[in-house]
Amino acid sequence: MDDGLDWAGYYAYLGDRPPRPLLVRALEEYGEVAAGAAAVDVGCGSGIETRALLDAGFSVTAIDSSPDSMRRLAQLPEHGGRLTAVPSPMEEAEIPSADLVYAGFALPFCPPHRFDDMWRSIRAAVEPGGLVAVDLFGVRDAWAAEPDLTFVTRERLADLLVGLDVRSLHEIEEEGQAYAGPKHWHRFEVVARA
Repeated sequence: MDDGLDWAGYYAYLGDRPPRPLLVRALEEYGEVAAGAAAVDVGCGSGIETRALLDAGFSVTAIDSSPDSMRRLAQLPEHGGRLTAVPSPMEEAEIPSADLVYAGFALPFCPPHRFDDMWRSIRAAVEPGGLVAVDLFGVRDAWAAEPDLTFVTRERLADLLVGLDVRSLHEIEEEGQAYAGPKHWHRFEVVARA
């Protein structure tokens, strides 16, 4: 991600929103969390989903390059040492083995020339029977002309999901809001089992 972006302002803009519907669906699909279960929050941002994963019972590795994100993680309530914060661009971080890998609104910000390696790292990290829950931007998104962001076609998405058991796939195309103002959104929300 571009460290020049106003991430502190963006996190304040998000406020105390509830966890994103993608994570809620992933947690429902996952079911009961056994002791020792691990999750990774790729591009953890404001930490809202990280906290939800901790509250669900996972040990969580939270990855983000924003110093403000790291400050927010440090302010989360104590969860018995189950949180590992990794201050790194997602495409440079080592993704540890996990039962659930979540990347909400993060992977589109992986540079296109690094995306395939990033995706392979995520796939390799997910334990057999574990879940991948990701948002990907589609090619009709308003930001699709941005050369440093990654966008996928429906066909490319199908290729990425080969070998996974897709449990939930929502294609969303709508007018909405972004931090910078009104925006046309085109994205895919995917929950898949390894």
